[in-house]
Amino acid sequence: MKDKMIRFNNNSCMRVTLLLCMVVMFLLLLFTSTTKNSWMLDGNNSSRSLMQLKGGNRMLGKTKRQRRDSETREETLHKLLRNTDKIPSKLHTPRDRMSKPLVLYTLFAGRQKTLSIQLPHVMELLKKNVIDEVHLWDLTCKQEAEQKHWGLAKGSNDTKYLWEEVWPMDERIYIITPPACSWRKYYEYYANLLQPDDVLMKVDDDIIFLDTSRVEGFVTTIRKHPQVYLWSAAVINNGVTAGIHSSDGTLLPKDVADYNHEIHYPLTPGCLFGNATAGLMVHRHFLANSQKYYQPPPDKELRLVKGRISINFVAWLGRNFKQTISYMRTVRHDIDAGGGDEYVITALGSQYFGQKLVVYLPFVVAHASFGQQHIYDRVSAMYKRAKKNLVNQGKWKFPPGAAFAFPTTANI
Repeated sequence: MKDKMIRFNNNSCMRVTLLLCMVVMFLLLLFTSTTKNSWMLDGNNSSRSLMQLKGGNRMLGKTKRQRRDSETREETLHKLLRNTDKIPSKLHTPRDRMSKPLVLYTLFAGRQKTLSIQLPHVMELLKKNVIDEVHLWDLTCKQEAEQKHWGLAKGSNDTKYLWEEVWPMDERIYIITPPACSWRKYYEYYANLLQPDDVLMKVDDDIIFLDTSRVEGFVTTIRKHPQVYLWSAAVINNGVTAGIHSSDGTLLPKDVADYNHEIHYPLTPGCLFGNATAGLMVHRHFLANSQKYYQPPPDKELRLVKGRISINFVAWLGRNFKQTISYMRTVRHDIDAGGGDEYVITALGSQYFGQKLVVYLPFVVAHASFGQQHIYDRVSAMYKRAKKNLVNQGKWKFPPGAAFAFPTTANI
């Protein structure tokens, strides 16, 4: 009897031990999976280390099925992005058949009231062959769904304007309504197709002025400085640009925009973003002194920025844009709202991945209004009246070979 009891106890112990081992293994697997996911950066948590972020990127490798799905999406977008003759973009042309890399002017469109003011500038660039193609991303669906009727007249039909008036203007104008009305498709599309020396400009539809005489120099500079991830024009009514102009002390009064506040506390009270009075002041000052804005201070034409900057008019070199989609995947929450792409491209890109962001002061553009400012109508009328007075008189000379003094210190 005693031997039987011993054997019974031994068997029971073995079963309990085995059960405990299985529980421990399950918990370890669960912990490992949770830990891997925890490396993914949440948009509201900026305390993750650079090593953690890079560790999260290792999860971004695609399976064969994911690659196949990506190719299918690309093919779908290929068919959707077309000109009036239903011819696809040159992005899909084998590059050995082309003599030079592309310059693409892409627009998140489109509000007729502001876009109609921008279009003459765009058409001039097409006429002079400074840009190769214009891509209109029809996001009027998103604007209507989210009831973002900023600066729109009652009864306006922006979708009809895009397709029936803008699209037929030139065979080099292409249009697409992205699947699910998501701007995220934009980044997926170009990441797969851009060649290293292509230049991609991303422009808001409420840019109501751009100095077309400086676009070619902007493109040349982007190609000459491939170490820069993201470029921004000198945008009138942009917090960071206004902060630079104000801190230089030669253009805006110092109390109009606080550069330090714009960099370290973006989109908070005290920023240009929500201040209609300051926005109008910035526009009026530029309109009264435009020739001064066209002459950046010597050896300070390029300004290095580390932090968030409004992406009203930005550009990438093709080889650098490809990194953007992996940065998008690093963010864990849904970024298809609330300026999520801006946060990833600028704040995350510069602060966590060490990318260089540069404001190119020689190239001036004007951004009508942030939604919180509500100054679209007043500003649009101001620029329509001042159109002839904004022609660049050409006193500043572009340095041969884009040989600018490259900044080494950010946010000054």
